[in-house]
Amino acid sequence: MRITICCLCLLLCFSCKQHAETPAKVEKENAQPSVTDGDTIIISRASAIYCMPDSAQLEAWKKKAGDENFFIAADDRAYYTQLSQEYLVKKQLPVLAVTGKRMLKFIKKDGTIHLILTGSAAPYVPLYFFSPEKDPLPADMVNIEKSYADYFNKK
Repeated sequence: MRITICCLCLLLCFSCKQHAETPAKVEKENAQPSVTDGDTIIISRASAIYCMPDSAQLEAWKKKAGDENFFIAADDRAYYTQLSQEYLVKKQLPVLAVTGKRMLKFIKKDGTIHLILTGSAAPYVPLYFFSPEKDPLPADMVNIEKSYADYFNKK
């Protein structure tokens, strides 16, 4: 009897499990607009690039800001990152999360190259937009709809 009840409970748990699409899954599927070259990520197609800090950067920021301020800022960043990722996925813009890379190398259609150091920019500019026709631009995660519309000329 116990075995039957346990089997039914397991069956119920697995059959009711929702298969929500997570941003991490979408990032992996949409991560095609880039190529990795050592500590540099090369981007040549339209995309949104999130600069995610590594553990050394996090420790440095925590030491500089203090525990309370660091955790407040980290919580805000996580919240706006989630909201902006959801919006960009709805807009079908490829989203790429970059961790452990020190350089973003953007290559435009005309061959122009733009280099951005992520270690120096990431605490203040966690998100960039890129289109091969335009220069890369820091995006405002708090006002993601306006930032997206302004850069990609889409309302």
